[in-house]
Amino acid sequence: MASSAGVDVATAVVPPVGAIAEAGENQTAAVAGLDEKQREALTKFREMLDGLSGLTDIERKWLTDECLLRYLRARDYKLDRSFAMIKETLKWRKEYGVVELMMGDLTSIKKESESGKMYVNGFDKKGRPILYMKPRYQNTKGADDQIRHLVYTLERCASVMPPGVEKLVLVIDFKGFSMRNSPSFAQQKQTLTILQDHYPERLGLALAYDAPSLFWGVYKVIKPFIDPVTAEKIQFVKNPIKEGSTDHKTITGLVDLEQLETNYGGKFVYTYSNDDYFKQRIVPQCARN
Repeated sequence: MASSAGVDVATAVVPPVGAIAEAGENQTAAVAGLDEKQREALTKFREMLDGLSGLTDIERKWLTDECLLRYLRARDYKLDRSFAMIKETLKWRKEYGVVELMMGDLTSIKKESESGKMYVNGFDKKGRPILYMKPRYQNTKGADDQIRHLVYTLERCASVMPPGVEKLVLVIDFKGFSMRNSPSFAQQKQTLTILQDHYPERLGLALAYDAPSLFWGVYKVIKPFIDPVTAEKIQFVKNPIKEGSTDHKTITGLVDLEQLETNYGGKFVYTYSNDDYFKQRIVPQCARN
């Protein structure tokens, strides 16, 4: 068990020390590095949000400068569009009960998670948490609980990010991917909507391992719904990762091998355990005292 950003993270290694230091500097740089127009947009955006009535203390704590900047970047600093987007997210978070999901009874989440199909483990060189998805371990059929598990995992990623880190690394292992464990088109669209509308600017990189021909058919259908900027962050790699290969150079440039699981070209020997993973309650940053 390790500790990151004041949160106990069961079974995960900690971010590299250099990444934490750089991330801390970037947290200040996120605002300090803005040009005059961007700084003015942030100030006006803050004023617009301060004018909203009925916000809870937790919601106000969630509305950090870094959060506001993610929504501004996602809408090219257009205030009206950014404001509409973040209001929809505030509404969605309240109606979906995102904080309550993290702080409440996790029985259904644990059931979804027990096969090890999706979890957070390790960090890349920039201190970004690594989210693993392994579709072949799909163990349930209920779309609603599967989406709740996704939201829990995204929130867990955000909760363990060191100061100044805003993005995650997604590792998708397509070994054994089939129609049996592939989500429906409607569920894929719902997933994309949640990711793009309510978690903007969160994906730093996606590494897709061993994507089969079946995936490419699905990908062609859903790609039009994927933001072009997001699509550019997806890299396709193939196991086994041979030392000196292009894939090996790509991976080692991004992740310390001690932080990456052995099945994906790393040196981190890891076996998922539900008991270990849920040993500590992961509290969202906006809900901490």
